[in-house]
Amino acid sequence: MTGSRRLNRRGGPGVARRARLALRALFCVFPELSVFPKRSGGCRRPGFQSLSGLAGALGLLVGLAALGVGAQEQRGGFTVSPAYGAVTVLAVSAAGAPDSPLLVEIDHRTPGPVRLMIRNDGFVSQRPGVYRGFQHLSILLRVRNASDRTWIGYDLELQAEAGTPSDYWDGLSFNQPSRIDAYGGFRSDLFETGQRIAEPADRVRFHGGAVDAGGVVEFRFVVTDTTPERDFYLMLEPVFVYA
Repeated sequence: MTGSRRLNRRGGPGVARRARLALRALFCVFPELSVFPKRSGGCRRPGFQSLSGLAGALGLLVGLAALGVGAQEQRGGFTVSPAYGAVTVLAVSAAGAPDSPLLVEIDHRTPGPVRLMIRNDGFVSQRPGVYRGFQHLSILLRVRNASDRTWIGYDLELQAEAGTPSDYWDGLSFNQPSRIDAYGGFRSDLFETGQRIAEPADRVRFHGGAVDAGGVVEFRFVVTDTTPERDFYLMLEPVFVYA
């Protein structure tokens, strides 16, 4: 199954199409809001000129904003977009090299887990449906705790398929042991320890610190990818003390 099909099932092009229709409905009711040239025949459907049509448009737009859907960023040959949960992608920059890591800034707006999709737009196709993957992608993840809980830990989990933890055989992993020292291992500015949990979970747990609500924490790590796919998923899950 290709990455584009996975994205479509989990909130990609299908959601984007509904968002475009919602905007179209909004502009039909309030044409003065549109910055695009007017086209005849675009507002003939009664729903586009009714209060119910407007309510539906506003409802969908508010829902998309709450989920962070569509708030993707594309920089330096990489696209990072929300794939699950209350997360907003704020910025993406740099190239993914050890001395210039791929910087991803997000708002994590829930105590629960969220998921990001990271796509390498610079993959070179060897033959239809097959791509040449990167070997080591250095990532600097900057996360704002936009929830109402204090975090005492933070987990990162790789997923080749959305919702399924990476296993030993899929070619996707956190930095292999032979390269961890060269790339700096797993580091954070607020957590003392980044502990790799043994495969097949392919998870790293940061602990030995705390991030208050509204605080910002940084994580630096390396992803090794030898798969033929041009995208992978990164699940992010805070650890907190239950009251």
